[in-house]
Amino acid sequence: MEQSKIDRINELAKKKKAGELTEEEVAERAALHQEYINEIRLSFGAILDNTVIEYPDGSRKSLKKDDDAKEQLTQKHARRSFEIAERAFLYHEKPVIVAGFC
Repeated sequence: MEQSKIDRINELAKKKKAGELTEEEVAERAALHQEYINEIRLSFGAILDNTVIEYPDGSRKSLKKDDDAKEQLTQKHARRSFEIAERAFLYHEKPVIVAGFC
C-alpha cells in the first residue's frame, strides 16, 4: 500500500477521534481500511506459504496449503452457509454467520 494512503488512513483516524468525520470521509476510511486489511492478509498468506517447519527428527513440512485443501474448505463453508440459511428459513430463525478469512 502506498505511503500516501497510509497517511490518509492515519489522518482520518485522528479526525474520527476528534469526532469530525463527514459521511464521505467515513466511506473513504472504510474503503481504505478494507484495502489495508486485504493487503495484510495477502502478505501474511505469502509469509505462511514460504514457511517450513523443521522437526527434531529432521523432517520438514511446508505450511503452504495446496489447492485441493483450499477447495475443500471453500465447499465446507458453502455447505455450512446453506445449512444456516435453510434452518433460518424453515424455523424463522435469525441466521448468524461468522466469517473468517481464508
